[in-house]
Amino acid sequence: MIYNDFKGDRLSRLGFGCMRFVNDPQTGEIDQKKVNDMFDLAISRGVNYFDTAYPYLGGKSELAMAEALRKYPRDSYYLADKFPGHSLPGPVDNIALFNISLQKCNTDYFDYYLLHNITEWSVKIYESEEYHIIDDIVKMKNEGNSSNEQSKIDSSFPSVAHYDMRFLKPIDEDILHEVGKKFKRVITIEDGVVSGGLGSAVLEFFADHDYQVAVERMGIPDAFVEHGTVAQLRAICKMDAEAIKERVCSK
Repeated sequence: MIYNDFKGDRLSRLGFGCMRFVNDPQTGEIDQKKVNDMFDLAISRGVNYFDTAYPYLGGKSELAMAEALRKYPRDSYYLADKFPGHSLPGPVDNIALFNISLQKCNTDYFDYYLLHNITEWSVKIYESEEYHIIDDIVKMKNEGNSSNEQSKIDSSFPSVAHYDMRFLKPIDEDILHEVGKKFKRVITIEDGVVSGGLGSAVLEFFADHDYQVAVERMGIPDAFVEHGTVAQLRAICKMDAEAIKERVCSK
């Protein structure tokens, strides 16, 4: 294995991403034995950097990764997790959310804690004074880390899983089978005309495979939209952060 020095850490050039794990084809549950085998193989070949995130696999990635790493000394690998600011339906207790990830990962600290999926629209959430995400994370960094005691997040905000489809042709059927087995409500968000787009493809896939999932589509309407900045157009089309929050919390 080739290693790189990064601020004093000797990191394997090949990292282990935990966005996808082997699922049982019947139940959609993670096959923990196969996950354990993959981690054992990776570690035996010198991989020492493992990356997960709060919303991966509907919140189960952190748990499966923790189980796979349980038998290894904590100082023998580097662990990266991510704050899911891009998928929050509204302000939450950021420190509590951080502590939940610590507990799920069965660790007292993260070697690297990243801001998840920073885009031209999510950066506004990360920089928002209302969400105060950056301030809280800087505070925790300066204090070393936060207490590993699970705190409660405001229950008025639903728990959400986030899937990045990335491409439409060909559509990622593995992701859609996973979603169809696990969830009864799906909201698709696309930066394109909603008619005949991603949401329509998801509806067609679920219908073809007999998944009983309520699909709500968000995107650009099939109509003329006036000129404006990107932020203004997203607000007009009701696909900005506030509109997404309202839709997520509507049921």
